[in-house]
Amino acid sequence: MKNLYKVKAVGEMLDVRSEKAEGGVLHKRRMVLRELDGKYADEFAVTLLGKDAICQFYAGDVVYASLQFRTNEVNGAVYQDITVKEIYSMKN
Repeated sequence: MKNLYKVKAVGEMLDVRSEKAEGGVLHKRRMVLRELDGKYADEFAVTLLGKDAICQFYAGDVVYASLQFRTNEVNGAVYQDITVKEIYSMKN
């Protein structure tokens, strides 16, 4: 889903071990994005990975982002992961 969002909160960047990443380390950051549409706009707690996690965004920034939604089942419980596929700042 591609849309315009307002950044509500940004977490610290972490380096996590990953067999899929070059050098075995992957950059990871959590962020909360809110749709710009209307009074009851949806909010999403998302994960930025790799080079997107290095870029610095701040609360209040407007961004254009493409989100990827996945679900995983673990011991009978279903969890949803939302990952940012692309993200661009709307600053000039």
